[in-house]
Amino acid sequence: MIATISWGSTTSPALARFYLYPRAGALIPVNGNDVSYSLGIKAGYQWTNFFATELSYSRLIGVGSAPDGDLVSGEGILSYPMQVVIPYISGGAGLVHTSFRGNNDVNSMVLLGTGITFPKILFFSIGAGVTYSIVQEGTDFIAPHIAIGFTF
Repeated sequence: MIATISWGSTTSPALARFYLYPRAGALIPVNGNDVSYSLGIKAGYQWTNFFATELSYSRLIGVGSAPDGDLVSGEGILSYPMQVVIPYISGGAGLVHTSFRGNNDVNSMVLLGTGITFPKILFFSIGAGVTYSIVQEGTDFIAPHIAIGFTF
């Protein structure tokens, strides 16, 4: 699970905004091997009510047979704002660098995701979603996440 706390502003629906999210969590391999934990940051820009772009970096900390490494990605997010909830889908690409017992690998990946956000609950926004990463010549992984952000 990737937990995200954000500091940014949510402006009126007609205006764009920049946001920055420190993030911590885990990556769950599809083949059932050990989980890698992650610490990183994500920066994005909400261009319209329906479209945003994001760049992210995470440092991977392997446990057991899970590798250490780095993950860099860029995504586009399509959302459909409704009164109480904002469902979204995302897609993107990135690189994952892993290091385990002296072996270093760099693989490209494709990201597909979906989720929902509750945009304003008091001064917070809360969201949940999942991202599936297809890693070329590597192990695919799933990254469920929860996001909590301040809204001003």
